[in-house]
Amino acid sequence: MTEDKNPSGLDPSGGSHESVRSGPASTASWPTDPKSLGIDPAEIAIDAHGDWKPAHHKLLTSLGLAYRDLVNRTLGTVAREIGQPLNGWDFKRSKGPPQVTHDAEGELRDLQRRSLQHRNARETLPLPSDTDTPTAYDWLKLIAILAVCIVLEAVANVTLLSRALSTGLVGAFITAVLVSAINVGALGAGGGLTLSGVRRHSKSRLPFLSGCGLLVVAATALNLIVGRHREAFARLIEEREQQTLEATEVSLASVRELAAGISFNPVTWELESLLFLALGLALCAVGFYKGFTFVKTGVKRKEAEESLALEGKEIKERYTTLSERYRKELTQGLRADVAGWIEELDRKRRRARNVLEDVKESWEKGSYLDFVESDFIVAHNKHNADKIDREMVDLHRESVNVDWSFPATPADWHILDEADEIVAAWRDSGQEAFFDSVHSECEKVADLWKRYESVVLGPATGKGAHNTG
Repeated sequence: MTEDKNPSGLDPSGGSHESVRSGPASTASWPTDPKSLGIDPAEIAIDAHGDWKPAHHKLLTSLGLAYRDLVNRTLGTVAREIGQPLNGWDFKRSKGPPQVTHDAEGELRDLQRRSLQHRNARETLPLPSDTDTPTAYDWLKLIAILAVCIVLEAVANVTLLSRALSTGLVGAFITAVLVSAINVGALGAGGGLTLSGVRRHSKSRLPFLSGCGLLVVAATALNLIVGRHREAFARLIEEREQQTLEATEVSLASVRELAAGISFNPVTWELESLLFLALGLALCAVGFYKGFTFVKTGVKRKEAEESLALEGKEIKERYTTLSERYRKELTQGLRADVAGWIEELDRKRRRARNVLEDVKESWEKGSYLDFVESDFIVAHNKHNADKIDREMVDLHRESVNVDWSFPATPADWHILDEADEIVAAWRDSGQEAFFDSVHSECEKVADLWKRYESVVLGPATGKGAHNTG
């Protein structure tokens, strides 16, 4: 892997992208210009309305505070850079590239642990015959469906029964519901639940097939008997209407007597009785299907297999991309961040030193005072009849109590010295050593990645996986 030895843009000879100011600069363009600090001598003089001494004192005090604030703000940017943990970017202080390798190994160990758990989980999957225990909600749904089917069949028959039986509509409905409950509930759903259990627990298919045959025979026989009786009811009602018999003379005994002469062949019945037979068989089949599929098998295993498949895919994806991810973190992340931090520190410390030296030079020569006081005098004399001159202003300056100490302290200069040392160390050997460390850790991550291949992906699937990195 070829490393770019100078991505920071710093000039190894000591220069940077930002030129060092040399020679006198126009005070109007340099940040130490009093107006750029928010001080306008002419405005202060105009606002004084002829009382120039308090205004002059205000000007001197504001000027001193403004320069101190400028020094503090300028040095603060440098102090924050070299005084904070820097999120591990400073090549002298950071956990550095070895920590990235340590993090990569930590992730590989976690993937190894998860891979082992994944393989163990596959060996303890639920059996295909394991059932998913129905909940109370599942039972309520089954009962509701069966109730709808029972009521539907009862309603289809209640009109005829109410006309034939002396018990009236209520008795006819109860009779129809009982018959339908036997057909849909007992034979249909009950048979489905029973045969479902037989199929799950019997090793042979014979009991299940035998049970299916018996259930078909029983359901057909019951619906033929019920249909035959319905046909008898229908004929009895016809006879009663023809002979104008009273409803009280109709009984189940008379129906059974008449049914004895009716054929079990539904083709010989009336259309309504034939359709009722088909409806009874269909609803019985619905009950059987709901009962047979009520207790589900293999659901737990299917869900567990899907969950394991997703987890296995994630483990493989994280492993196959790990080497590339950490290589980018080292080369495009950490290395660029450190170089960028050095470049920014170099820019900020140069600017701070230029500002301090400019303020110091102006302070020692008094040029900043001459500048602002000249503007102050001109503005005052322009707007007031009582004129002032340089001598009056100088005498007043000496008489007022203003702190004229230079804003920067030895501790402030020490901040710049420390920043100079960091940048110099980076240019001399730090940059090369740091980039070599990045390159070395990239190789260590690649070696670690290959060593964990078989324990993460398994001996069978791990072979050749490193080609994707």
